Amino acid sequence: MPAWAVAASFGAVAIEGLLVIHIFFRHWWVRALAGVAGLSLLSGLYLLQGHFWPLWWVMLLAFVPWGPFASWLRSIEAGSLALHPAVRGRHIVFVTALVSIQLFASARRVEVEPFVSDYGMYSWTWPSTDAFDRQLRRKYRVYYYVAPNAGENVDVTDRLRGLPKAMDTLADAVDRVREGGDLAPSDRKALQTVGAMYQSAFNVPVARLDVLSDEEAFDWGRGRFYQKASRERIGTLDLATGVFDDRGHD
Repeated sequence: MPAWAVAASFGAVAIEGLLVIHIFFRHWWVRALAGVAGLSLLSGLYLLQGHFWPLWWVMLLAFVPWGPFASWLRSIEAGSLALHPAVRGRHIVFVTALVSIQLFASARRVEVEPFVSDYGMYSWTWPSTDAFDRQLRRKYRVYYYVAPNAGENVDVTDRLRGLPKAMDTLADAVDRVREGGDLAPSDRKALQTVGAMYQSAFNVPVARLDVLSDEEAFDWGRGRFYQKASRERIGTLDLATGVFDDRGHD
């Protein structure tokens, strides 16, 4: 039920985004209510996803209404715990800056951990199930590379991992051509560089690479993930021309 899924995601994002506004209110019950909202979020993450972050739970102590407790235990006035107006003004500026930074990060998909995040785990949506499938395939796929050597097929994946940016260059090229895109001249040049680095490092020329793939997929009928492919050959990549030949692959 996509509508319910979107509503639940919106609720989580709304709690995270609006939790900070409790500092603009003096009443202890507003802070306590914000703490309950934060507790519901962390409890949901633990119960439904199994994630438990102790430091996040410790921060819930900041939402306990210590003022009334202190007034009751020590017979002091709760008003004495109120913030000085000057301090309160600085808090407003600080929170405004945080909200502005978050809006920019969410709009531009910026993530600089652990300081700024677009919270993609909550806020990403897809226009269709096909779009989700494409994203899943690209995010969790693993490529392996086999090169002919003296008439035999040799797995050269580990060797390529030792070459600077070789794995990223190959994976980006394969992803692009599999999605129907064309390689730019700079992409073809990068593939040629990978071939040259391989020959220089191992004294063996490599012109073509057979590409094998591990892929996960989501079964929309059963509602679960499954292993769609395990080291399945998907085509051959020519390092000199950037041509990807998937003939012979269903």
